[in-house]
Amino acid sequence: MKSLIRTLLVCLISSQTFACGWYPFGEDVRFSLMSPSAFDDGGMSPYYYTWWNYGYSFTSTPENDPNIALWKDYCNGKVDEQSIYEAVYELRKYQLENRKSRNRMVQYLIANDQEALNYIAFAKSCSRLNNGPSEWELDNESDSERRRMMLKALNKGNEAKSESIKKRYRFLALRLAFYDNDQEKVNRIFKTSFSNEPSDAIDYWALYFNAAMEEKSAERNFHLTQVFVNAPGKRFGVLTNMTSAIPIDEVLKYAKTDVECANVHVVYAVRNRGRGLSTLKTVQQLDSQNPLLDYLLVREINKIEDWVLTPHYTNFDPSMDPRGGRYELSNKLVEERIKDDEMYCLEISQWISSLKLSPEKTTWTIAEAYLSGISGKNSFAYGLLEGVKSDNAEVEDLVNQLKLLFKVRSNADKSLLKEEEAFLMNRRQQNYNLFLFAVSREYEFQDKLDIAAALFSHVNKRDDFYDSGVTWRSETGKATLTDDFFYSWFFYLDAEYTPEQVQTVIDFTELKFAESTEFDHWQREHLQESVDQLYDLLGTKYVRQNKTEAAITAFENVGGDLWDKYPYANYLNANPFHADFYSGHKPSKLDTIRYTKLELVKQYKEYADKAQNPQTENRAYYYFLLGNCELNMSHYGNSWMMRRYFWTGAMRPNFLEDDDEFYRLNRAQEFYQAAYDLTTSSEVKALCLRMKGRCEKHALLFDAPYSWDFDYDEHGGFNKYIFSKNTSYNKLQKDYPDDANDLMSNCFSFERYFAKLEN
Repeated sequence: MKSLIRTLLVCLISSQTFACGWYPFGEDVRFSLMSPSAFDDGGMSPYYYTWWNYGYSFTSTPENDPNIALWKDYCNGKVDEQSIYEAVYELRKYQLENRKSRNRMVQYLIANDQEALNYIAFAKSCSRLNNGPSEWELDNESDSERRRMMLKALNKGNEAKSESIKKRYRFLALRLAFYDNDQEKVNRIFKTSFSNEPSDAIDYWALYFNAAMEEKSAERNFHLTQVFVNAPGKRFGVLTNMTSAIPIDEVLKYAKTDVECANVHVVYAVRNRGRGLSTLKTVQQLDSQNPLLDYLLVREINKIEDWVLTPHYTNFDPSMDPRGGRYELSNKLVEERIKDDEMYCLEISQWISSLKLSPEKTTWTIAEAYLSGISGKNSFAYGLLEGVKSDNAEVEDLVNQLKLLFKVRSNADKSLLKEEEAFLMNRRQQNYNLFLFAVSREYEFQDKLDIAAALFSHVNKRDDFYDSGVTWRSETGKATLTDDFFYSWFFYLDAEYTPEQVQTVIDFTELKFAESTEFDHWQREHLQESVDQLYDLLGTKYVRQNKTEAAITAFENVGGDLWDKYPYANYLNANPFHADFYSGHKPSKLDTIRYTKLELVKQYKEYADKAQNPQTENRAYYYFLLGNCELNMSHYGNSWMMRRYFWTGAMRPNFLEDDDEFYRLNRAQEFYQAAYDLTTSSEVKALCLRMKGRCEKHALLFDAPYSWDFDYDEHGGFNKYIFSKNTSYNKLQKDYPDDANDLMSNCFSFERYFAKLEN
């Protein structure tokens, strides 16, 4: 019977089903509200702080391509960036010759500069040759064409009137020589037309191709670092060609200016996953206008979010921590590490404050506020954010998220303003799920469990087109699903909330207002839709506590046809008071009765009252039925849904209060023992021992896998060891040997023995 269900996930409330064996890690668990993309034009997208080796692929845009700025200056500022980008990178060669073109760059050059237009057309004809030489044939057609086009580019450069166009042609020649793997020509063109002191994007591109062909050295690393900062399109190639084993001090020897020194420090910090405040300070002091300084600051905040807020909110280890995870540490050391990281937050925020930057440095003000809030200075953080204004919608959303988060964090009793309520309801914002989840947790930390549950119910809804979901773990290690993490608010309440706390949520859900606002309705809408499930959950929690009357009261509030639907109709469809030696999840042929949860607990109470009443005849019979019911409400029976919402063949502790009943069958054993004590029939006593022994066997098998280092061979093997530990089976064999043989080996003996109990 145990093979009937391998893995069953009961989805009472909207949730997500994950692939078998999947467990959240890396970006699945990393907490971050401060998205680098809000503070970067995309030029550093592959190097954002992320669990993946590279964050996002680099995409050239008019904003992050310095070549566009060069062309805009060339056109005397009379052509917009988007038109330039389209003409240079997107239009085909024949489209450049269209005198009716709507592209403003084409229009301008046709009217004013045919030489530049001819250059762009020639550059496009060379682009297909920008790949490495053939490995199959050294003198193939494309290699020959590349050399021919290289000579043509040099000739056109010599003929060009404009110095800018002349340099561009020579760069094309250098690049063609590079892809032809001709180091001599690359070096010759570079020395005659460029230098190691570049001044614009074309110079940096040339420096990159020349340096990439040099021998590995500290000087080569130095040149590449300068390219990295100033040529976004070449950054991937720079890090690919740089030799990381060369110490930074050797590279810094080639720097002649503070700006060049700063650039070296920046590139060496891009891959640093540890603390980087010292580098931040160094770069800021050497070159406060460094284009990647803000990137380094945001990256440092992303680290701190991961180190402090990931475990704080989701109870997962940081996705990346060079100091190792909590599996190598005690809980006390983990807490000490988080406290130390919070002090590090404060250190950075105080350093930023000491710089006395202008209000226009929005990134730095947000950083100071965020870090101050993480380190516990919530009111101060809120005050700093009050003065931040931005034209960037994503940045504006972040500011409002942090303000609301720190407001709740400092005082959950303080009511929200109408604009804050509206913002909390607005799903169309970056990182909405993470933000709402964090606010929910802050209410929860301050024992506002009703509000927390209401907000939780809006996390991870299926209509989230703007955001990824959140997964989190139980702080106490509880697992009501296949593992100890959650995606659904309902299953989280099932794991963490007491019956009294669930009742608080229900009371909040059913609270009537004299004037109900849109926010009041929004908070409760998903809870109200699920109020029957909440009452079912409340009753189920009381069943776990063996509080039958309280369970009945809760189940009586379940309305509609909840128990007639999936999953109850499928997995609570057998008689829980019937059990034999081998019964499991499926109804047996003798199973003709089906109970709802309410009907079951009422019947349970009736049998319990009779069993406990000294005036009842045949009390052993009722205790036996109660034992059957407890067996069937366990992991091994046909009514496990009375205690759980999830079943899997892979047994593991849930760490819920009734694990001893659900897996070890303690109450079932108590009831079978009570029936044994009350009967005078030797056959019935034998039957009680047989059923109690079945429960003991389940308990022993459940505990056995956790003794992985135990040598069963020393005891004659696994089965012999398990049976030798079964006190009920041993007593059955010793005191009732004839019955034991019949009960242990004859599948059809149960009915005969049970008939003795009924009479």
